[in-house]
Formats: sequence, C-alpha cells, structure tokens
Amino acid sequence: MPTEKVRQLTEQMCLNGILIFSPENIRYLTGFSGSEGYLFAGIDEIELLVDSRYITQAQEEASSCQVYMIDKGIKGVAERLRQRRPSRLGIEAEGVSLASFEALRHELGDVELVPIIGELQRLRVPKSEDEILLMRQAIAIAEEAWKSVQKMIKPGVKEI
Repeated sequence: MPTEKVRQLTEQMCLNGILIFSPENIRYLTGFSGSEGYLFAGIDEIELLVDSRYITQAQEEASSCQVYMIDKGIKGVAERLRQRRPSRLGIEAEGVSLASFEALRHELGDVELVPIIGELQRLRVPKSEDEILLMRQAIAIAEEAWKSVQKMIKPGVKEI
C-alpha cells in the first residue's frame, strides 16, 4: 500500500506528518484525480483536504483516507493542521510554490517545516503487481491506437 510507505518515511524523518501538494502524488496515494487538493499524511491517519468543488469526487475516489472540506486555500489547510498541533511537518517541496510555503509558515507559526525533496518520487519507483498489470494494459491500449493511426497516415493527409 503506497500510504504505508509514506508513514514509514514520516517516522524515519521524525515528522508529525507530510503535507503533499502535487496532484500526481495525491492521486498515487489516494486515487483522487481532481486537479486541486492537499494531502496530510500522518503516522496514524491520511487526510485529503479539498474545497467544495471536489468534495463529492474526493469522497468517491479516495476511499482509503478521510476527506475533509476546507475553504480559504492554504489558510484552511493551516487551520486543519493546527488542530493536530504538529511540531515538525514535512512539506512536498517540488509541489508547492514559494508563496504558498511562506503563507503556510506564517499561518503555522512555530511549526518546523521540513522540505521533502525527491523522497516521495522515490517511493513511487518500485511497482506493485497491480501497477505492473495496469501498465501492461495501458501499453496494449496505446499499441492498438497506434496501429489504427498508422493505417491513416499517408502523404498529403491532413490532421484536420
């Protein structure tokens, strides 16, 4: 389970949790395919934080975690995190803008924000049997599409 790997990383780095911003890592860890959200991965819980536009989708797609509706963007995230009283919080550095990082630092005050650089991507490298099966299925679909397109490619044929 991918979330177990994040829990282990959290423990190894002596963090209270990791805040994940990038849609690709959120999707990998939860199944949520929305374009905006935040994932708090703690040692004992995984929380997906979304605004009202995505609450129904998140509840349907992310059954492996708790889903919470927030508003006010990064301020709403900080409000939710303050309830946990973290002292040391990992931040997915590649997935957050400097402006959001600074806003989070301001909102959380004394919480030590620890940049996580590359560790989340490395967790995605080893593939499970299910992931390998899905990759094989995707390859088969792409190959069939390519075969269909090849039949249409001729000199003088236009794309539109």
